Amino acid sequence: MYAELVTMHLGPGMKATAEMVADQLAPVYKALQGFKGLVFIGDIEFGEYGCLSLWESRENAQALSGALKP
Repeated sequence: MYAELVTMHLGPGMKATAEMVADQLAPVYKALQGFKGLVFIGDIEFGEYGCLSLWESRENAQALSGALKP
């Protein structure tokens, strides 16, 4: 099993934005091959947020970066 951690600094007071991003990203992650699980984390006071995803293989985890490009 492999894990991928994506972090972002949105700044204080951006909890609603972080939740919106999480709502938009969750279906993208779940649709990818080898997806096993997803946890969103955040520090509301400092505006630091992240997403820890679990994958069956290294290749599956690496496919995430291609799926997240605009």
